[in-house]
Amino acid sequence: CSSDLSEMWEWHTGKTFELPSMDDSALEACQWGSANEENARATYAHYVLKQHPNARFLEAGYHRLDGDLHFCGVTPDGIAQIGSQRSAVEFKCPFFGSTGRSPECDKNFRASYVLQVHAEMKVTDAEVADLLSWDPDTSYHFELKFNHELWQKMQDWILHYSSCSEAPVLCEQTREIKRLALEIAQEATRNAVAYPSLRANRA
Repeated sequence: CSSDLSEMWEWHTGKTFELPSMDDSALEACQWGSANEENARATYAHYVLKQHPNARFLEAGYHRLDGDLHFCGVTPDGIAQIGSQRSAVEFKCPFFGSTGRSPECDKNFRASYVLQVHAEMKVTDAEVADLLSWDPDTSYHFELKFNHELWQKMQDWILHYSSCSEAPVLCEQTREIKRLALEIAQEATRNAVAYPSLRANRA
């Protein structure tokens, strides 16, 4: 129902303004994100990778999870190899800011992103995830480590609902996943670093 969707929207974004309808604004948001991903990548390369002379950035593409979760897949925006550390990299270019329809980077790590980047870390064999949220003025860089307890609970939840006909409900298992995701998101926010945003050189 619409109230459930509004609750999910507020949890995902941390914002309480009205849920956008799936109209031209949704398409505009997708176009904004696609058009500016290269700017987010340029910002990440300059401020994060440049600190490590031997760092490499690899394109990731689509990855399917192994084993029982073979029906699930994710598409990290890249893989950063810094010495022996491998990081799954995700870029975000939010179109809906804190006041509604105005591009604004995330200054707080969204709990829903925690779930996404855990799947990306799993498929890329990474113990760390880098997420850079970009807007034309400021970018926030977040880093978090793979949490094995959270991943096990996520996997159990997915397998349970993929093998039965019942719809997902807000049960104790779901609340525990949400609690862990919020704790991880809060820690990532405390350690976030802000940078002036850069734009890719298209010349």
